[in-house]
Amino acid sequence: MRNVIALVGCMGAVACQGGGDSGDAMPVESACGAVTQHALAVEVAVVDATGAPVAGLPVSLEERAWAPGVRGEGTTDTEGLARFDASGVVAVESCWGTAVDYVLVLGGADAARVEDGVNPEVRRAIVDAGGVLRLVDPPRVYGAR
Repeated sequence: MRNVIALVGCMGAVACQGGGDSGDAMPVESACGAVTQHALAVEVAVVDATGAPVAGLPVSLEERAWAPGVRGEGTTDTEGLARFDASGVVAVESCWGTAVDYVLVLGGADAARVEDGVNPEVRRAIVDAGGVLRLVDPPRVYGAR
């Protein structure tokens, strides 16, 4: 169910399709390899500064570099857990952290919004964890730290 849904070669000083809403091509350095898209099942645990679960909080997985946009979103339940599907998650071989930039966003557009870079976790979900992105241990902290 969580299989690669697209495979595109992108080598040398060529432009590859970003795959976002704009469809703009983006240059990729020659060190980059294959570009693949994935669907992930995302699980996130959120607590406040005291360790209590945070209920009703919007949570999203966003990509900020390759094809900027929200890949999936959900809301925490009474136990502080959010579960949602993320689609169009792009992986660029040999270019993690440069060609892609995944961010977990907790909260809305207010001052309490928390953003957490999750490239290593997304990579593990694709390569080692069968398409499951588990961000539960440790839980993410929302609010005053």
